[in-house]
Amino acid sequence: MEKIKMISGLLDRWTSGPGKNCQTVKRSSGLAVLLSCAVILFSGFAYAAPVISNEEVSTLTDTTVIITWTTTNELSDTKVYCGISYPNPTTPKYSSAESTYYHYATLTNLSPGTAYKYYITSGTASTATAIKTFTTLTPPSGTYLFSFASMNDFQYGDGKVDTTGARGRPYSHSVQIMDAMISEINKYSPDFTVIKGDLIETSIASGDSYFPYGDDVFNVEAAPKYAGQESLRIKLNRLNSPYYPIPGNHDKASLYFPGTNWVSANLGALYPPMAGTNPNIDSDFNYSFINSGYRFIMLDSMRKSDQKASVEATYLNGQLAAAQAAGQKCFIFLHHPVTNVRSEGIPDDVIKEITGSTEADYSKVQIINTAEVQSLISDYKNIIAGVFSGHIHDNKYLEIAGVPCVRTSSGLQFPATFNVYKVYSNGFIQSTYKVPSWTEIARNTVTDDFGESGIHWQQFSLGPNSARNFSHTIANLPPEVAATNPLNGATSVPLNEMIRIVFSKSMSAADTQNAFTITPDISGKTFSWENNNTIMAVAGNGLTAGTAYTGQIGTGAKDSTGTAIASSYSFNFTAGTSSNTTAPAAAFDHFSNDLSIDNQPTFTGIATDQASAIVSIECRVDGGSWSAASPLDGLFNSKTESFLWPCSQVLTRGITSHEVEVKCRDAAGNINSTYASYSFYIIGDRPEIDLQSRGTTIINGDTVDKDPSFAVTVISNALPVSAQSKLQKSTDAQPVVLALTLTADPNNPNILHGTYSPSLTDGKYDIKIEAIDSNLAMTTKEVTNLIVQLNADLAVQGAPLNYPNPFNPEITSTTIAYTLSKPGNITLSFHDLMGNQIARKSYSSGAEGGKAGYNEILWNGRSDGGNLLGNGIYTYLVVGDGKVLARGKATVLK
Repeated sequence: MEKIKMISGLLDRWTSGPGKNCQTVKRSSGLAVLLSCAVILFSGFAYAAPVISNEEVSTLTDTTVIITWTTTNELSDTKVYCGISYPNPTTPKYSSAESTYYHYATLTNLSPGTAYKYYITSGTASTATAIKTFTTLTPPSGTYLFSFASMNDFQYGDGKVDTTGARGRPYSHSVQIMDAMISEINKYSPDFTVIKGDLIETSIASGDSYFPYGDDVFNVEAAPKYAGQESLRIKLNRLNSPYYPIPGNHDKASLYFPGTNWVSANLGALYPPMAGTNPNIDSDFNYSFINSGYRFIMLDSMRKSDQKASVEATYLNGQLAAAQAAGQKCFIFLHHPVTNVRSEGIPDDVIKEITGSTEADYSKVQIINTAEVQSLISDYKNIIAGVFSGHIHDNKYLEIAGVPCVRTSSGLQFPATFNVYKVYSNGFIQSTYKVPSWTEIARNTVTDDFGESGIHWQQFSLGPNSARNFSHTIANLPPEVAATNPLNGATSVPLNEMIRIVFSKSMSAADTQNAFTITPDISGKTFSWENNNTIMAVAGNGLTAGTAYTGQIGTGAKDSTGTAIASSYSFNFTAGTSSNTTAPAAAFDHFSNDLSIDNQPTFTGIATDQASAIVSIECRVDGGSWSAASPLDGLFNSKTESFLWPCSQVLTRGITSHEVEVKCRDAAGNINSTYASYSFYIIGDRPEIDLQSRGTTIINGDTVDKDPSFAVTVISNALPVSAQSKLQKSTDAQPVVLALTLTADPNNPNILHGTYSPSLTDGKYDIKIEAIDSNLAMTTKEVTNLIVQLNADLAVQGAPLNYPNPFNPEITSTTIAYTLSKPGNITLSFHDLMGNQIARKSYSSGAEGGKAGYNEILWNGRSDGGNLLGNGIYTYLVVGDGKVLARGKATVLK
């Protein structure tokens, strides 16, 4: 009840302002109603908060994330709070004031391979109590080359009525969704776009306003069915780059304008017809093209004769063999999956719907020569980056011999997506993008079906995040030189700079060292290896001023499996005129208000050097062991490096601060001698409280004086905070309740200080401090059996203790601790074993050393004359009111 009264009082203060009332909350009893009312009032609205639903991390890249959700009840803004250790609650990472039901937040400038924590808000609704995590993708090894996009299974049906069920589709919005998707793809400036089957919906006369859909590809250009109608060709030509289509089952099965067919009126209108392509010949629309060392193999997997799925394996084998001979890597695109779909347990009714059959005919779901094609994939696994299909309208990631075999979802049906691929010399990143707003409209057509809920079918189509957004490195490629220090073409390189060569794979040290040459040679050359043998460091007696150097890694360099680099690699640089003797500097990024709710926080920061590359960074917390930090860009190899360090130690919560330190080394061997440090606090989901009396934290059973001057410190991440004290003597029936005035610390507004100075008489007391934050989270700090002994004789309670003991006065002092029954003038005298006094120290009543309760004083192991004492045992006496109250022993050992 006391908590209820306290919260009620807080509500009274909140409701005294204009526009604050609880009239919308029904009468009831208990704390729940007060809390519900407070939530409404604290948000500043008299109505229920909007309801957040369908929250999804829809897109991940190495530097970007897109988070989407919907709200009901009211239009609202879009905000995402995000951070590495915890979300920064003061500044959103993404913010849009536009009022909408469909929220699409793009967070940019993130670090690769890094875990972030986040929560979202829309209006007064928030997910701050359920913080979630996403991890950006780590790019594959090698050099970035180009990007391309893909559109999948659009099944354009201009005028067709919407369908519902497991594969419900908003056909009536085909025009708008296609236009929006093309506009979105153009934002990412791909080199080209792959259009992967089923451009159009199969023509069906019954119930459709416009027929046949085959005409939508280009025939409507001469005779549009309605004013303003555009053909698919006109729409696709608005892509800012070339596009390459392959056929799907709907493209071949549809009806076309009399005298035309799926080749001449569909893909042939979009892409120059292949030589010898015949609309009546099975799996005939095959072609390939080459971009930046990658061969794109475009396969026709639909047989016209019997509507079954098949691939011309002879054509595929010839393309793969040609790519291998030319040193090319391959992407393979086709409409039907090459994996064993039957083993996935998809309900038969869904398979029937996919194929338009009365039976679950898997020959129309996956290619009928699956074993033959899978064998080819296995044979050429070293050069195939990935195999991509669709048809089932879901996102699915499987592997054959380590090769990703990926299904991608429909462009029209939920989740209404397209894909963007970033291609590197050793692999690629796939990122899946929703079409803003239209994805959620498509979601609404997916309803209960086949005995499963609509939500089940939404998740079936959406698939896991790892199937939509992932990074893949081709496993068996030869190693490459990923980077060098100095950089190729660098000038004014310090004379004491170390040469470092970074490889894409773990290397054989002996072979790689033998394959390295530098011209002119460096005297005293030595090698060392770092990061699991992926970085070779070359040191020597220094570079020659003004000299141009050329370094080379020959083809004798091999990885740990014995695979040699494909070709030699050279780089050059020019030495400067002096060495670099300036140490690098480093600094941590600060938490918001220096507070973290994570007791194993992750730290980020930046290290810089004037002339050399940063090559290593280490951190420690609270004076513990040093451990390596990670570069946020994946490699320490430049003069400015952002770093990340996850703390492996579980840190204690509370008012006492923690300290993290960082040291760094540059390529010239310089290390910062003064470690950069940062102090911070770990707190929970409610206020933290510390209670002291005259500078000492008090515990149960402590002795305090009659004027204890209680000092209260509260730290909280949810201001404002209210606090009150309850002091009760053991002989009293009720406590004395007093509101405490809290004042913000001038160095940190989230640390609040208050005092409580009662006058006490002899007896035992309990004191309780209660603090409540703006989220109505409450914390209680209680200390019992505090003893006041005004009329008792001055005494030391228990035995005095000193630590460390033994101690070396050349290095440290010893701390002597004792507890007094009441304040008094205290003298500590120190004696040798012969009883001679060698030192004497006095402490005034009420001050440290003479205050009631716990006291600590330091002795430096010296005589009053300043002489350092020799090894031995020394006795100290605690004297008060003219008598010896206690005695102890301290041992000096040097």
